[in-house]
Amino acid sequence: MNVSKFLFLILTLLLSLELHAANTWVSSVPKEVRLLGDGLLVVGDFLMSDGVTKQLSTVSCAGSKNLIFLPSSDPQFDRKLSMALAAQASGKTLVAYIYDTGTSNVCTTLSAHGSVATVYHYYWYIK
Repeated sequence: MNVSKFLFLILTLLLSLELHAANTWVSSVPKEVRLLGDGLLVVGDFLMSDGVTKQLSTVSCAGSKNLIFLPSSDPQFDRKLSMALAAQASGKTLVAYIYDTGTSNVCTTLSAHGSVATVYHYYWYIK
């Protein structure tokens, strides 16, 4: 294999790794549940799915590493609000899924909180 083909292969591999979407589960006992005009903000010491990495460190666009946001446009917003409040009141862990953590698309800018990780609408549960 000549050098140019080898370099092309390596470059293609690196670019494909960069474009690969990373997704992760986050979990925390909610410290606060804030109802905002455009959604729900949950404050907590979020752990990633490995159980060790803290505060949403893999979500590159999130300026606030202890917040997750659920837009009010979510089809089950009322149920998820109830679940978040129940988790906070009972001291149980709220678990949510963040899709595509390496892009800016996963964050929502909230005026008083900056850029916040937005959870994927499909997965949300208490354990």
